[in-house]
Amino acid sequence: MSNSLREQQLDALKNADLYIDNLVEGMMQCVKCLSDSNLKEGYELIVTITEGLQWVYEVVELTKPILTEAIEEIELNERLNELVEALENEDLMLISDLYEYEIIPLLKGWQGIIKNSLL
Repeated sequence: MSNSLREQQLDALKNADLYIDNLVEGMMQCVKCLSDSNLKEGYELIVTITEGLQWVYEVVELTKPILTEAIEEIELNERLNELVEALENEDLMLISDLYEYEIIPLLKGWQGIIKNSLL
């Protein structure tokens, strides 16, 4: 017997809640790698982080009907555009700052909304 759409959405939100913790940890590890000049691992993490952000973004899009509060993706899009520019310019400090001071707090805010939607 298949799950209802709502059950599938709730499962996706539960997974996103757990995954955001891993994503934040990965971002902090990336920041450390970049500050320690471990560029190979740092850039590998950036690829993985980008894929993870895309997945979280898709979950948010697909679960909007059951979220208890609106999540505005535009802010994440703006930060990601800045991240692309920082990558193009090989600006490691800006990449680290965007993760640590912009994207992580944004994701934690999203996580709070996701947690409230699961109650």
